[in-house]
Amino acid sequence: MTAFPSQEFVETEQQGSTQQGASRRPLLDSRAAGTYTGLGERYIRRLRAERRITCVRIGGRVLFDPDDLDELIDRHREPAMRPVEGCTASPVAPHEKQTSLRQVRRAVG
Repeated sequence: MTAFPSQEFVETEQQGSTQQGASRRPLLDSRAAGTYTGLGERYIRRLRAERRITCVRIGGRVLFDPDDLDELIDRHREPAMRPVEGCTASPVAPHEKQTSLRQVRRAVG
């Protein structure tokens, strides 16, 4: 028995890591996260201090995943009460489950 992995295993692992890494967007610091969401750096820092938003800590840096920021926005989305002129879709009732932006991105990409 050899200590080296088979060539087939190595190729499978390399393909898997490439597929996972290809869809990941770069992490954002609190200033970039504030700009990305339009909420401001100070509010992002407050959300993190209150543990209302997920963060990634690497080497003393606090970073935010854009997908988590999209989820934050989706959690606070409110349906329109009046239909927009020219729009045929009806508003979603608050008790109905809405598709998040992250779910749409996963289905498309």
